[in-house]
Amino acid sequence: MQDEWSTVFSLGEALQRQSGITFSEPATDLLHTFVEDAPSAQEKLDHLHLAAAEFAIAAEASSGEVSVGIDSARLAALHYDCLSWRDFCKTGNLKDHAPKYSDVTVFSADAYRLSSIIGPIELLQDSPETLAQAVFQMEENYRDTDLAGQARTSQTLRWQGAIWFLQLATAKYSGYVHTDDEAVQLAIKTMYLS
Repeated sequence: MQDEWSTVFSLGEALQRQSGITFSEPATDLLHTFVEDAPSAQEKLDHLHLAAAEFAIAAEASSGEVSVGIDSARLAALHYDCLSWRDFCKTGNLKDHAPKYSDVTVFSADAYRLSSIIGPIELLQDSPETLAQAVFQMEENYRDTDLAGQARTSQTLRWQGAIWFLQLATAKYSGYVHTDDEAVQLAIKTMYLS
């Protein structure tokens, strides 16, 4: 099955080439089963891989190397089961779907935090720097709590920010649209991960 999807697994492959995030073969195979007959399989598969990576990053905290396994892939499939993408999943037409914060992050609390710091998601349309500033503000807020260093480290949050950046790139937000490798490089650079 993997050869059949080699042209579709582009953002996941780019993420593996540019970072310490890897996808296990069982995880990749599971994610592919969800897009076999879907319109815009490329975009949906990119979203699934990014969601699985975010779940794995959160679970592995700041170990540096992140392996996306079958459990993270299952969580991603549950998260992106088209509840918020219902029209997109039916038509495959992203231009008719206005992204929401819940499309960008897998955790509702992060969607809330981003919306509280940034305001309407449209403010992210052309400005990856606005997303980075919000991530750095979240990082500062964590440092000011008793949870600092326990629930999230700066590295974990910044990697999640890079995933959010790539979700916006997949949603075709103009400030984020690049080739897959360029998008991953820019996400890493914007979040000061390199």
